[in-house]
Amino acid sequence: MKLNLKLRKMKSKYISRFIITAFPLFFVWFFNGMWHGASFKYVVYGLYYYVLMMIGILLEPVFKKIISIFKINIEVWSYKFFQAIRTILIVCFGMFLFRVDSFKQMGLMLHSKASASLFSLGLKKLDFALLMVGILVMLVVGVIQEFNINIRKELQKQNLLFKWLIYYIIIFSIIIFGIYGKGYDAASFIYGGF
Repeated sequence: MKLNLKLRKMKSKYISRFIITAFPLFFVWFFNGMWHGASFKYVVYGLYYYVLMMIGILLEPVFKKIISIFKINIEVWSYKFFQAIRTILIVCFGMFLFRVDSFKQMGLMLHSKASASLFSLGLKKLDFALLMVGILVMLVVGVIQEFNINIRKELQKQNLLFKWLIYYIIIFSIIIFGIYGKGYDAASFIYGGF
């Protein structure tokens, strides 16, 4: 408590805010990694996100200056698209940390993913089509939400027959595509191995 009060009295509000944020977030992300498993790779996984957040906070003034200098409009969809792609890449890299047992294995996995095509990874044409439909659905929903249209509210306004038709399409899509693929096992829940 005393440290918090001393930090708030610092001349640089930016540095004091960084220190106040850094200390508790370290423990949040450290224990987030530990929650997934008492292994070094899970701690690294948790701290990876901590380091990214701290870099983001540290470089926030630099980013604001770059946006100001280059007159980047952060309200347009292209900027938001850039942010989405950046986030996807950061999370995918984090998942490599989560899945591998060593940094050497991560390097091999990254190299094999970068040099492989989707079909060489065992993806069949039907799998690829399903993947494309899923991406298209996510894209359409994202664009609709970008225009501040609440899909649930709009669906509630529709006629009863149309509304329930959409509900049934969603339910059956989840049932059919949720058990799709050879080797599917309903009992192998993602956290079953922990």
